[in-house]
Amino acid sequence: MTRAQQNYIFFIILFMIPLSGIGVDIYMPSLPAIHHYFAAPASLVKLTLAIYTACYGIGQLFTGTLSDTFGRKKVLLTSLIIYLIITFCITRAGSIGWLLGLRALQGLAISSAGTITRALITDSFEGLARKKVANWMTICWALGPIVAPFIGGYLQVSFGWQASFYFLMGYGFLLFLFVCFAKETNPYRHPLEIRHIANNYRKVLSHGLFWAAVLVLTLYCAAIYIFNVLGPFIIQVELHHSPVFYGHMALLLGICWFAGNVLNRIVISHNKVNLAVAIASSIAAFASIAIIIFGVSHWLSVPTAIIPVGIILLFAGMVFPNAMGLCLSLFPEMAGSASAIAGTLFIALASIVSAIASFLKSESLLPMGILYTVITVVAALIYWCILRRYWQKA
Repeated sequence: MTRAQQNYIFFIILFMIPLSGIGVDIYMPSLPAIHHYFAAPASLVKLTLAIYTACYGIGQLFTGTLSDTFGRKKVLLTSLIIYLIITFCITRAGSIGWLLGLRALQGLAISSAGTITRALITDSFEGLARKKVANWMTICWALGPIVAPFIGGYLQVSFGWQASFYFLMGYGFLLFLFVCFAKETNPYRHPLEIRHIANNYRKVLSHGLFWAAVLVLTLYCAAIYIFNVLGPFIIQVELHHSPVFYGHMALLLGICWFAGNVLNRIVISHNKVNLAVAIASSIAAFASIAIIIFGVSHWLSVPTAIIPVGIILLFAGMVFPNAMGLCLSLFPEMAGSASAIAGTLFIALASIVSAIASFLKSESLLPMGILYTVITVVAALIYWCILRRYWQKA
């Protein structure tokens, strides 16, 4: 692969990775409006996030394997065509049931973007370059939480909830055009045989470090989803602010995640990953406990809701790319399958946490604080008990 081809693949990775996240975040300011539009229970409206992310995760299990067999480009182009059709249908949904079903199909369709993005990194880059691209991938993934709610707030106020999905159609169409001109990157072609696939999956799933890294990815991905579910109702319903104001708050939180990714890039260059992850995972846990304190004290306000979550996302953003890089480095010979399993596990498991959050009450910060404390403390324990020894040797 020439340098020019590598640069074009790098561009596609950076452009493609925010799409699945934007599908989560851009319509978050519209959740209360969707609640009123369909006259549906708030819990069902919140589930449109969980069902999208669950199907997005499950779909990766299939798209990763298909891309190992038929190539990255064919699978991605086919998935994007289906995604564009389904996204248009969402704008015509006539009930909350139809919306939930179409969101599930949308998550399945775009799942190829997540799997193939990670596989492209393994196909096209090696060594330190792979680590740097993985970090850039995480930085661009953070652009979804940064930009999407900000845009979505203005789209909601100006045009209504359907406008966010028209935006997704435009973004998806541009990606389709860019991929049409890309070179196939998969140097290996594995037969589509159940026995062969089962052997690959068994090899990946029997690796202890892989599981530890996936659980960390799950917990810190869930940290984003929890506020995505509860935040619009806390900010817009309980504190009576507009969708645009919520978009600005989500923008600040996205910047916190982005800053964590940038700090991690500095950490990588100074070879201080182990120390940085130790500090970051511990501070995130303490920030979660602060939310519980605010909840018990009945301090419900924008600062008490936003500042601790911002601290959590800042330090989660430092840990996340390191865990992702570990997953990508363990199985270079079957990158599509390994990427698919990792994506399926951490996103599907995080969607379970999101589903739990959708049933929590937003009148107090206490339920949110308890959930954040559980996930950040468990993530810190995984680091101290398992991953610390690996990164000490790395």
